[in-house]
Amino acid sequence: AAVGGKVYAIGGKYGSTKLNINEEYDPAVNTWTTKTIMPTARSGLSAAAVGGKLYVIGGDAGTKQQNEEYNPETNTWATKAAMPTARYYLSATAVGGKIYVIGGSYPDRSTNEEYDPAVDAWLTRSDMPTARYRLAAAAVGGKLYAIGGYNGSYLNINEEYDPGVTQKFIGLAPNTQYDFKAKAMDFIGTETAETITVSTYTLAYSSGPALFSDIYTSSIAVAWSTGTASLGYNGPGVTYLIQASSLASFNAISGSSETLNIYATVEGLETNILYHFRVKALNSVNVWSDYTVIGSTYTNVMKPGAPANPFNAVYFSSVDVSWLSNGNPENVEYRVQASTAADYTGDIRGSYATWVSELSDIVVSLDGCTTYYFRVQARNGGLIGTEFEELGSTKTLVYCDIGLRVYDGTEIVAIACQPTYCQGDAIPPLRIHKNGINYGIPLTDPDDPKASKLRIQSVDGIKAFRKY
Repeated sequence: AAVGGKVYAIGGKYGSTKLNINEEYDPAVNTWTTKTIMPTARSGLSAAAVGGKLYVIGGDAGTKQQNEEYNPETNTWATKAAMPTARYYLSATAVGGKIYVIGGSYPDRSTNEEYDPAVDAWLTRSDMPTARYRLAAAAVGGKLYAIGGYNGSYLNINEEYDPGVTQKFIGLAPNTQYDFKAKAMDFIGTETAETITVSTYTLAYSSGPALFSDIYTSSIAVAWSTGTASLGYNGPGVTYLIQASSLASFNAISGSSETLNIYATVEGLETNILYHFRVKALNSVNVWSDYTVIGSTYTNVMKPGAPANPFNAVYFSSVDVSWLSNGNPENVEYRVQASTAADYTGDIRGSYATWVSELSDIVVSLDGCTTYYFRVQARNGGLIGTEFEELGSTKTLVYCDIGLRVYDGTEIVAIACQPTYCQGDAIPPLRIHKNGINYGIPLTDPDDPKASKLRIQSVDGIKAFRKY
């Protein structure tokens, strides 16, 4: 059983020896401490906490009705009113300041008895529908749930018991103090006096969807909701804890921020990673709400860098272009574009829907003997692109291969051709026509490495057809 943020392991059995040991575990420092032993050594017992004290009830020893109180503050034990029904392998759970002891063996029982520590007295309550022992029980929302157990066969049943000691109020404002009091009425309508007034705060509110802004490579700014128009808002003075994780399970936390604002920047993140965010709130009496998952987004990526020479190879109708990652991880995608206008107002060539993860790409379908300007951008896993990085300009080649071939004495070679639409370049007078386009056939000196063995007499003397 647990009380005061610490866990107590009490009693048990070692071989045939029943134990009365009492050991305290502190999760905050991960240490165990031996405490004052329990008065009655026993196994098969159950324990529950009420008012900062532990009540260890029943068990396989003596009368099997023992009820002993342990006070962690004074490290002392006291004997309390014995349980009416002897039993062991039972289960005890606290609801509404009282302890409900259900089931058990000696023999198999469906017994349900209520112990009130305030008056040190027992009452018999409605039996559990299924008699059993070695069961588990827990309380949620003022109700008790009896799960599993054994009664000659192992059971998977789940039975609910409502002690009638709780009332749920809805429609309350977050982080607001409310006062409560109660009274009872018997079956003939006689009412008791009202209880004293007690008060508490509702939990502070925090919820999504998240509003992400200022998304960078290593940090993300996020905002969240603090209430609703119908029920109201937290108001000032509430502390929020926002956490980010690359795992939807939040098994590992990548970054966090605690703030009095309804927004925060979470830092220390990695580039191009999908991060999930959750937030919780601390109300005016220092009680945290549960975490609420409010959304997810990717961190950004860096704009690519321009190398000294981005053009690996230039051809008539294509250019092989490269760029720098600028620190981006390998999972980042890029696209490169080319335009005949330096401001990219003209026809854009290059990839549109196609992105590449390499640091180079070949831009195709270009016009020959034309100057193109190139730029590149990156995008993250959320498909958000960076600004473009200018890579510079280059001119595609003047010469192309349109299929003109000659036998060069030892081999068949391709002869270069030059479209007559090339601007700013001298067009050779020797022409060939193909597919509606006129091409000039360039000539060169016979000693040029690009010279073929096919010669022609020109006004400038003997010239050779230029190989592609």
